[in-house]
Amino acid sequence: MFKKIFEKRRKKQQSIRSANMVYGILVAQARKPIFYTTHSVADTIDGRFDMVALHLFIVLRRLDSVDGGRLMQQGLANITIADMDQSIRELGVGDTGVSKRIKVMAKAFWGRFEAYNIVEQKALASGVTKNVFRGDATKAKQSHALAKYIIAQIEFLNKQDDLAILEGNLKFNDK
Repeated sequence: MFKKIFEKRRKKQQSIRSANMVYGILVAQARKPIFYTTHSVADTIDGRFDMVALHLFIVLRRLDSVDGGRLMQQGLANITIADMDQSIRELGVGDTGVSKRIKVMAKAFWGRFEAYNIVEQKALASGVTKNVFRGDATKAKQSHALAKYIIAQIEFLNKQDDLAILEGNLKFNDK
């Protein structure tokens, strides 16, 4: 009986460590200068939020097909919310305003996930235009480039070993 309890606790702790590693990897990818230069994403709090959301979408989508991926998905959601909370507090928002802003940001995350979940370039480009470029139709070229990037990353992650991903060994394609 105790063996099962300790095994479950060990798996949960490993999943939390792995989720932290994956979150760090996806945030590092989202902060790469290419998004803010070549792809013209605004180098602002909102633009960075959008790039984290985009990369989180890619990872969560991949975890849908991984046996045991739900635990890491939950871990990533928890880490993301904790990171948003900390970031908001660092911007000087008081305790009473943090929960309202977290709710708005969480809603924005899930809205983006719905927009990106149709993994077809034209639909993705439309979602990118709406979310990343706030509906600016003059950014169609950049939207299509980011849509191609999303599709390429999904395909790249789909080729990675499930167990390696669950252990936090996830890689994005920088080509």
